[in-house]
Amino acid sequence: MNLKRNMLNNLAQPRGHQPSRFAPALGALIIKERLRTSDEETVEQIRENPYWQYFLGFDEYTDTAPFEASMFVHFRKRLSLSMVGRVNERMVQRARLQSTPTSELNQSQDPQAGPLERDEVKARSGTEMG
Repeated sequence: MNLKRNMLNNLAQPRGHQPSRFAPALGALIIKERLRTSDEETVEQIRENPYWQYFLGFDEYTDTAPFEASMFVHFRKRLSLSMVGRVNERMVQRARLQSTPTSELNQSQDPQAGPLERDEVKARSGTEMG
């Protein structure tokens, strides 16, 4: 199952509004941990800072709070440590691929590479791997 879809399913509630994006929830938790602020202060920081809003994936700056501070409780309940770990692994894989020159990617046609790695190599090099 797609990692993003799996995470959205875990964020979904039985009734009411269904989540449309996972990034703001995870991003808000990252900001909170990075700044070491309370739930309320984190929401205020996000509201005031266009850079944080951009980090969360907002299309434009808004001076209104993106969500209530109480949503952090919901985020923490729904985002398991294993989910965050999988996101982290994918981010590291993508960063490594982006920092690897294309010539090295073409030479490293590892048959043991996972589907994500093969897809990333194909996307970067424009070639098919066997």
